[in-house]
Amino acid sequence: MTIEDAKQSNNIAHLDENIAKIDELTQRLTKALTRRKPPNPQIAAPESELFARAATAYWQEWMQNPAKILEHQVDYWGKSLKHIVEAQQLLAQGKLAAPEDNTPDDKRFSNPVWNWYRWRRELVARSRPNVGHDALAALQRSRPGVTLITQNVDGFHQRAGARDVLELHGNLQRTICSVTREVIDAEWLERHADAAPPPSPHHADGLARPDVVWFGEALPAAVIDAAFDAASGCDLMLVAGTSGEVHPAASLPFIARDQGARIIDINPESTAISRMADWHLVGPSARWLPALISLS
Repeated sequence: MTIEDAKQSNNIAHLDENIAKIDELTQRLTKALTRRKPPNPQIAAPESELFARAATAYWQEWMQNPAKILEHQVDYWGKSLKHIVEAQQLLAQGKLAAPEDNTPDDKRFSNPVWNWYRWRRELVARSRPNVGHDALAALQRSRPGVTLITQNVDGFHQRAGARDVLELHGNLQRTICSVTREVIDAEWLERHADAAPPPSPHHADGLARPDVVWFGEALPAAVIDAAFDAASGCDLMLVAGTSGEVHPAASLPFIARDQGARIIDINPESTAISRMADWHLVGPSARWLPALISLS
């Protein structure tokens, strides 16, 4: 469905519904954050207020172009519906399990999901970090106090030499117990490679699972708190290659700006982040990051 189709059908109700959905999600996120303790006592405003400001700025950006809202939301909900239907089909066929269903008695978790992640791990293992990852690792080595925050789960920043990376969505190559969330070492996994997934050495009812954030799960509290701390205390934030649509990560640049930091956004496309940034460098991060780091 295009914007022109919507105009011709006078389907304004859909626009109102989508606006209401965004507004409801914003209110729910803000309400949830009001229950969290601010991560840094030096923050002038509570974290919930910072998030509310970020959400408001993001919302106002969209409100300047209502047609853009319709186009974006039609595309978003269309893709979401497709994924939901596919997941429901897999669940009906017994080929997929929700996170809370991953118990030793639930065989739906066995081969399909575990083997899919094993395949993804093999793909990542055969790949290597690009020059953008190398540049950020070099920056961290040369400039004490640089904090790397990533939504990626491939572990490329660490493989490039970066330290203490804040992985908001986890790490695909790391395996944990489904009950205790303790790390399971490679030797144990190798000894139980015939099981899919292997049992956990940490709990009798646990299974091995990838240390990634699944749909419906919360981000690691310590990691997101550290990310908010870094955003609220930095002088400069460099944002590279993000759509700026996945929260709470998308709010970090707005929080940094609200606390007085300068923002550099590297992105081939224009986003809400690039429109509020001090500098928007159009293009891929693999081109701009080495160039920027060479000047530091």
